[in-house]
Amino acid sequence: VKLRKLPTRAVFEPAHSKIVQQATTGVESAATELEVLGCSSESPTKAVYKRKVAELGDIIEKKNKKLKVLQQKVRRYEKKVKNLSELLAHLKKKDFLDDDALLVLSTMTSVNKEFISRQLATVTKLPLPQNYSAELRSFALTLNFYSPRAYEYVRSTFGLALPHHKTLSRWYQHIDAAPGFTKEAIDALALKIRNSPNPLFFSLIMDEMSIRQQAEFDGKEVHGLINLGFDETDDDSLPLAKEAFVLLLVCINSHWKLPIGYFLSNGLSSTQKQTHIKHCLSLLHQNNVNVVSLTFDSLSNNFSMAKQFGCNFDDVNSLKTCFPHPSD
Repeated sequence: VKLRKLPTRAVFEPAHSKIVQQATTGVESAATELEVLGCSSESPTKAVYKRKVAELGDIIEKKNKKLKVLQQKVRRYEKKVKNLSELLAHLKKKDFLDDDALLVLSTMTSVNKEFISRQLATVTKLPLPQNYSAELRSFALTLNFYSPRAYEYVRSTFGLALPHHKTLSRWYQHIDAAPGFTKEAIDALALKIRNSPNPLFFSLIMDEMSIRQQAEFDGKEVHGLINLGFDETDDDSLPLAKEAFVLLLVCINSHWKLPIGYFLSNGLSSTQKQTHIKHCLSLLHQNNVNVVSLTFDSLSNNFSMAKQFGCNFDDVNSLKTCFPHPSD
């Protein structure tokens, strides 16, 4: 007996059922895509805020790292020099200063706070004060006078807490005939040069003159002590001066001369004389004074000073009697 295979019954569904099914399938696939993107349960605004929070977190982390580096720099600077005594001892150890310089500089104890605050301002990139106190001015000028190498070392090592050399030259000027460069004399010289119909040429003469060792009080300050032209601290513990270092300008193509400054000391080394001559020539150059020669006597440290400028007097057959101008 063979059984006959009946035909398969066709199943017919209404058209609206297919549309609903297709729509459901589309929603499910879209939801799946959103889950893959991580946005299934969040609105677009919330996602934007999350991204901004992440960016700000990165910025804060970078700022914190930078702050940590700056704090480390500050700690290093505080460790380098806590007070003036440690700074002077450090310079003495490096052979930048002698005992006389240490004696004078050690009296200026009031510069500690301002010196260190200027260091920290430089490290943290804060604006530096435009004005220097009288104590820091005196310290800077004294240190540069006794050892320009020490001054450059301190200025470059400790965050430019000390002023530039051009500022020092301006501070050397006085208008009351006190030790230093006399501003009135230099102003009169500049006026004379401007009113002259012909170019004027000058010779700079330097000499040391012995003076009587005596201290006098005029009711305001003590006179007769070592005074290098910038003693603003009124310190009467300094030793008595025994000589005056005088600078005189002589006009070569006219018949007049003019003293432009003097300094009271206990004897200047060749390096200290060189420092004064450099400041003097730079100051005169700024006022259009044409100095063509330097005259001095035959003291041994004067020849040492000339050698430091680059001159050579050892061999008479190959003398070198000129040197570059400090302003060049």
